[in-house]
Amino acid sequence: IVDTYYLGFPTVPEGVIVPEGMKPVLDLTGVIGLKSGDLRGSYNIKLVMRKPTGERLEVSPKGGWPIVLNGGAHGFNLRMKSKIALAPSEMGLFWFDVLFGEELLTSMPLNLIIGEQPEQAKG
Repeated sequence: IVDTYYLGFPTVPEGVIVPEGMKPVLDLTGVIGLKSGDLRGSYNIKLVMRKPTGERLEVSPKGGWPIVLNGGAHGFNLRMKSKIALAPSEMGLFWFDVLFGEELLTSMPLNLIIGEQPEQAKG
């Protein structure tokens, strides 16, 4: 699980024409795990991406993902796969807001940085 990616964008060889609007694609996988506790019933989980520009984009299906909680230690794990196409000018700190119904449950960061990972961050 990581929250920061260091990205290198390939240089385009001389004479190669890149179609206008073409952007590199980043494959992402995220996991949301919930435990029922006192809750029983059907609920919806939504995921909203906030770009560094402040633009908001719902990345869950319309209406969210339906889940069922049965109380106690019962839980629900949701694995999401997504592709994000971004130009180098769109890098920065993204937030993924997890909504339980319409209530903000938590936010997950994703920091996209152009360049090499610093030595002190490797491990």
